[in-house]
Amino acid sequence: MKKFSFLAPKSASSQAGITIAEVLVAGVVTLILVGAGMQTLLTASLLRLQARQQAEAIVAIQADLEEVKFIASQLSSSAVISGSTVDLCKASNVNVGFSTALRNVVNSRLGTDPQSITLAGQNFQLRRNAVRVDARPYNVLQLDYEVRPVTATAVSGNRVVAELYTEVVPYASYECPPT
Repeated sequence: MKKFSFLAPKSASSQAGITIAEVLVAGVVTLILVGAGMQTLLTASLLRLQARQQAEAIVAIQADLEEVKFIASQLSSSAVISGSTVDLCKASNVNVGFSTALRNVVNSRLGTDPQSITLAGQNFQLRRNAVRVDARPYNVLQLDYEVRPVTATAVSGNRVVAELYTEVVPYASYECPPT
């Protein structure tokens, strides 16, 4: 009868230690796990920085919008447009309406050029585009805000970090008699 060798006990010398192949496999597995962990940490840090920049950009937009709303609350029903005093309640076109008067005051007080702001240590530009609505009673000023980096970076690229669209109506326009 023939004895099967796989049933025979192995000698003590074959179980003496770890082979070099096992060490190499364990090292490769460890490197893969560490690499995946580092990639996760890097991605999380990048997303946290982008979220911080977006939150700070929204705060900057809100601050500028509050200034515009304050100016709108202080506007009276008469204004100087193109060198003459105009009753804004009797506007016959967009050029002599509340929206034009508000845009002129906003641009003179807050400027028309993009504002330079720093968000999370990076330079950005806050742009405000004020557009008059050419429809009676000529009192709506549309505002488009946009925050984007001055120069493209690895973190934000050249993408828009935050944007907002809103409309502002001067309070004084509500005091005008209906037309």
